[in-house]
Amino acid sequence: MPDLKTIKKSSIIDEYLDFIKEKYQDGVFASEIYKLIREKGYTGSERTVRYHVSKLKIEIDSEGQKKEREQKITLEKLIELLWKDVEHLKYSDKAKLETVLKNKSDLSRLYNLIQNFKIIIEKREVDKFINWLKEAEESEFKELSVFVKGIYNDYEATLNILKTDFSNALLEGDVNRLKTIKRQMFGRAGFELLRKKVLYQI
Repeated sequence: MPDLKTIKKSSIIDEYLDFIKEKYQDGVFASEIYKLIREKGYTGSERTVRYHVSKLKIEIDSEGQKKEREQKITLEKLIELLWKDVEHLKYSDKAKLETVLKNKSDLSRLYNLIQNFKIIIEKREVDKFINWLKEAEESEFKELSVFVKGIYNDYEATLNILKTDFSNALLEGDVNRLKTIKRQMFGRAGFELLRKKVLYQI
């Protein structure tokens, strides 16, 4: 014997609910919907129709708000998505990025500039890098213009990074290590102890 609590009581409006939803989404008012389903054979009250229309409004509005919340993205997350390679993104992040780029043409241009910059640096394409600097400087993104000006301040050194395989990264790493040790020992030890500590960590 079926559980009486699980049996849903049928209503004379049930067979018209899909039609009511369709018309509501088309922008038809409850009073007009009532007239339309009366022509289809509905014998209930207009009040019942208005009740179901109000329920639809709440459901559809809440669903719209939910989708809007899902589409919202923080600035930090947006920066991460613009910088990362698309093949390294999770499926959900790819969907967010596609939505943002589709709706914001300016961000789409920014995304292309960022990704092109990464490819150019990785492949060390000097000519393309020079063209990229001009394009970025003339773009509508002030932050990129500031970035480009910083590169122009040390232009030759930047180009040398792309042209040669030489790097002072190892030296800079040692200098940074020495400075860290010096800060740790400052005011607490003399030169000899500092010298021994540095040599010990080599």
